[in-house]
Amino acid sequence: AMGRITVSNVDFFWKHADVLYASAGVNPSGYDERVIPFIALKVLIDYGKTQFNLDYKNNFGLSPSQYNKIKGKSLRETLVNIVKNMDKLSNFSFMEQPKKYNDPKSSSQREENAIRYFIEAFNFDRHMKELSDDYLLEYILDIYNEVDFRDIPREQFKDLYETTVNRMRKGRQRGFNGSFMGQHFTQSATVRLMCEVAFSKMKKKTKIAIYDPACGVGMMLMEAYFFFKDKGVKRIEVYGQEIDLRVWMLAKIFMEAMDIPNVIARGNTLTNPAFINGLNGDDSFDFIITNPPFGIDWKHEEPVVRKNMESDDPVFFVVRDDKGNVVLPPKGDGQFLFMLHIIKLMLNEKEKGKDAFAGIISSSSLPHASGKQQDLIRKAMFESGVVDTILLQPPNMFSNTSMQTCVWFLNTQKMDKKTKYNLTLVRADNPELHAKHPEPIDNMKNTYSEENIMEILELIKSRKKEVPHKKKIISVREGDGVISRVNISSELPLESEQMEDVDLYELYTDLMETLDCLCSKRRMRGVV
Repeated sequence: AMGRITVSNVDFFWKHADVLYASAGVNPSGYDERVIPFIALKVLIDYGKTQFNLDYKNNFGLSPSQYNKIKGKSLRETLVNIVKNMDKLSNFSFMEQPKKYNDPKSSSQREENAIRYFIEAFNFDRHMKELSDDYLLEYILDIYNEVDFRDIPREQFKDLYETTVNRMRKGRQRGFNGSFMGQHFTQSATVRLMCEVAFSKMKKKTKIAIYDPACGVGMMLMEAYFFFKDKGVKRIEVYGQEIDLRVWMLAKIFMEAMDIPNVIARGNTLTNPAFINGLNGDDSFDFIITNPPFGIDWKHEEPVVRKNMESDDPVFFVVRDDKGNVVLPPKGDGQFLFMLHIIKLMLNEKEKGKDAFAGIISSSSLPHASGKQQDLIRKAMFESGVVDTILLQPPNMFSNTSMQTCVWFLNTQKMDKKTKYNLTLVRADNPELHAKHPEPIDNMKNTYSEENIMEILELIKSRKKEVPHKKKIISVREGDGVISRVNISSELPLESEQMEDVDLYELYTDLMETLDCLCSKRRMRGVV
């Protein structure tokens, strides 16, 4: 094995991109679609899931008889043949899961052939045909033969995909705009904070089921799994759902490489949720952790969603107006839909006597954005008592955006308590509650230190009503009703945002004196 390496100094991405651009004429917008499949293939090889490797100089690691059966007229054709025969040359048992977790619309899933997943997901055959000569493929294979992903520390492995996609973002000025790029990666410190809060609610349970309904390549699930494992939790089950076939495939491969048992359903969580009937048995603490997509238009799913909400067995927490009509979130943003689905899952578990907790990242405007639909939805959420805490994060917590976000903590344990209508607000954008990132990446300049995380955790756990500029507990009750929005910055201003007490009479007098002075000067100049 090679010496210890880190993700940051693995330069296979740019080397591979150089070959694609300079020699194969591939448009930069498609680099990620061609690099990611090789990463996936290399991970499988390095973690011993295949009988072959990428050493083309030595028959790809195959025996002479195996190689002669599979050899093509060119190196490119030989590699394509190997991939097409991976079912005979690899162990893909980790791809096996009950049919109900597979998207029935996918031809590959109907064939129940895991290799078809790989070929369908990554267009491997087509991408090989783009290379005009074998020497180009030799260059690419040499790049990946320089790296052994087993030499990347486990704690950095989860960053591999993000690092590759971030390199695409850095090259946007060069025309990069790959299909894998429209994703927000949640940094480790945020996931750690969310897990710490959840762990404080577990009450010594020995089994936890973790679920992400918009899991992507499973980064948050991997972070959460290792967090709870380090905390000594004996039984950890991992569940997720992802709509994109390529991203779903990567999640399965990365989870397998990290030895994380999992069930990752493929499909649209909003129209075909895989886990509406529960994650597992009745003895686990369910923790839902997710960073669902912001601003995603769901108008095409609207008929299915509306029909479901109006049915007798909805998969959402249904909100109705005074006339009994179903209230749908604005079609331009699916954040609330994910929130309503998660609450429904949690309420289902509560009916079974199970505890459920959720940490959900949203835009910073979601708690207070104006609109009749949003107001009715928030009011119903607050009235249910499931909303425990809303934390306003500092800006610059993501590599691809500087925008501020919120973390909503939902808790079924709170719904039956006297504190049902209490809502804890936390200003993690207070300079004392976050730190400068020691290794900033693009826009990601802020983070949480270990001390920050522990202080925020104590703020959330504490019964103290208010800690100036950091934490405040408010009541969502308002007269005989419940509030419909909460502006965290207004309810809990930072010291820099507070206005000094102003004497209105003194302000009026100063203003009139200033106006008289200006008028006098204009008259002196002969201006009427």
